[in-house]
Amino acid sequence: MSGQLQNKKSRKNTQENFRRRKENLISKADDLHRLFGADVFLVIRKKGKYSGYNSTEELEWPPRQEELVSLSLPASSRLWRTKF
Repeated sequence: MSGQLQNKKSRKNTQENFRRRKENLISKADDLHRLFGADVFLVIRKKGKYSGYNSTEELEWPPRQEELVSLSLPASSRLWRTKF
């Protein structure tokens, strides 16, 4: 197989894997909302394009960054490593 064809196939596989993982993540977020009543807000950014999920249409959800910072957050810094 030529190098170009392999690269094209590899890119297609990577894109397909990303699409499936994104759909799975959104499905899991929806499950958290439906099964446990959790409010969930999910944002996914890839190459400047955004997609996401919001479990509620409440105006005060998601909380503003200032509100999140003032809350008692989990010990895992990885969850909050980037600015909103």
